[in-house]
Amino acid sequence: MVCTHDFSLSHVVVQNNDHLYKCESRPEYLSVNYHRSAAKSGDKGVWSISRDEEAFRFYCAHSHSNSSKHYPGLWHIENNNSYVGNANELIAFFPEPINSDENWHGYPFTFARRSPVDRIRALKEVAEILREKKVISIARAKKIRQGDL
Repeated sequence: MVCTHDFSLSHVVVQNNDHLYKCESRPEYLSVNYHRSAAKSGDKGVWSISRDEEAFRFYCAHSHSNSSKHYPGLWHIENNNSYVGNANELIAFFPEPINSDENWHGYPFTFARRSPVDRIRALKEVAEILREKKVISIARAKKIRQGDL
């Protein structure tokens, strides 16, 4: 999936060097610092793309409603081979905020980390929807179904 970047972002640096993004009438997005450094992340995904690119992928997923009824959140699936995470992830997950005063945030997603079964089911559902819309290739959707991506 390619984000067209047909919208403009603004951001401010907030607590803990997190970056809070705003984009027109869309929700605010928080690029959290602990998904930026392997030393601070533990078993969390670490972005290999810039903070702006991370935010663009969130807003792309939001604009295209890349969501599932199985698990609350948004998905972004790269349809080329530009990795979004430092473990060569091609998928990003943005969990839906639980509370109204929280911001969206996200991280690179891989099948290798422990993930709830519902989250994996949601990814596979979104992959099928995007394949049907011809947003991602049949081969990419098949790799997701098999857990190979």
